[in-house]
Amino acid sequence: KTFPRGRKVSIPVPSIPLEFPAGVTVCQVASGGYHTMALADDGRIFSWGHGTEGQLGYPLDGFGVQNAPREVDSWSVLKMPGIHISCGQEHSAAVSKRGEVYCWGLGKSGQLGHGNKNSSAVPIKVRNVDHAASVSCGSAHTVVKTKAGRLFTWGEGNQGQLGHGN
Repeated sequence: KTFPRGRKVSIPVPSIPLEFPAGVTVCQVASGGYHTMALADDGRIFSWGHGTEGQLGYPLDGFGVQNAPREVDSWSVLKMPGIHISCGQEHSAAVSKRGEVYCWGLGKSGQLGHGNKNSSAVPIKVRNVDHAASVSCGSAHTVVKTKAGRLFTWGEGNQGQLGHGN
């Protein structure tokens, strides 16, 4: 489940496809400030990039950088497939096949939806949101659309991005 660490270089032209384990077909990608995630068609989640706030979903060594896709073991232990993913500046979110929302990473603005401002390196279920269909992360806020078309927002709202009119 651990892949080569890769190289830390800028590549100005798309020319090198990323490597995933045999049999993995990526069906969705999401990119945040300094990290990226991929959702496989079997519901597994992979992440890479800068992860010092826990947004990659696994413990890191060295400077907190994972330079190649790696399966998010903390998602896999939940034993439920993901159906949608999103990356914020320093947090991540996923919707499970059951319609549950999970968030992890930096929580200092409440963007994880856990009722506090704590950070977490493992996915934790967001309460009060069921039947989710998709999730979208901003820099420090999170938005979920339910299967019924209702929107739920939480996190940093100092620019009106939560849409609550206050």
